[in-house]
Amino acid sequence: MVKIKVNVYDLTASNRAFRWLKLGVYHSSVVLDDKEEYFYGYFGEKTTGVHLSECLNMIPDYMEGEFYTSYDICDISLSFDECKNIIQSFMNSTEWMSEYYNFMYHNCNDFSHTLCETLVGIENMKNYPYWVLRTQKIAHFVYSISFSPMLFHLLGQIGFGLPFEQKQSAERQHNLDAEIYSNYYTQNEIDSINERTDIKQELLPKHTKTKQAKINSESNLESIEDNSRL
Repeated sequence: MVKIKVNVYDLTASNRAFRWLKLGVYHSSVVLDDKEEYFYGYFGEKTTGVHLSECLNMIPDYMEGEFYTSYDICDISLSFDECKNIIQSFMNSTEWMSEYYNFMYHNCNDFSHTLCETLVGIENMKNYPYWVLRTQKIAHFVYSISFSPMLFHLLGQIGFGLPFEQKQSAERQHNLDAEIYSNYYTQNEIDSINERTDIKQELLPKHTKTKQAKINSESNLESIEDNSRL
C-alpha cells in the first residue's frame, strides 16, 4: 500500500486575502508515502519537466513561496516501485517535457491532478483540492481573449510555451497545408509565392484559380453580348 498526498504551496502573500474565495496562485506536487515528492516545471529545452523535490514539504529553490497545506488523497494497492514506474512514464512522455510548460495552461497543478488521477483512479479523487485549479481556469479565459498567447509565443517567453496538444494541432495543420500546396505547386513555385506579400491569394489551388478565371471570362463574354444587343 502507498499513501498518496498532494502538497499545496503559497506563491504569493495575497493568497491569504483570497483564500476564503478559494482563489490564489499556488504550486502543487504529489507525495508518495511521505518519502518522495514530485512536481512539474520549466527546466530548459529538450528535457523532462517532471522532477523529484530535494526535500519533502519544501518549495523548490528556484521558486518563492512557502508550504501551505497537505491533502491526503487515498491509499492505493500499488507498490512503491509501481508508482515510481508510472512517474517515470510521465518523465519519458513528450507531453511533460519542460519546453511545454505553460504558466496558464500546462503547469504544476495540471501535472499534480493528472498524476494523482492516474495513480488512484478518478473514482478516488474526492479529497483532491480542485480549488487549486480555480484561479487558473479564470486566468485561462482572460489569457485566451487577450494578445498574450500570441506575444509570449512570438517572444519565446519562458513559462509560456505552447502546450503539447496545441503544438501538435498546429503542426498537423501546417503539415496538412504543406501537403495540399505540394499537390498543386512545385517547391520553386511555393518559394516564389512565399516571397510575395499576397501569400493567401497566391496559395489558392490552381484548379480554383482556373475556375475563377473561367467564371470571370464567361462573365465578360455575357457583358459583351449584352452590349452588342444594345
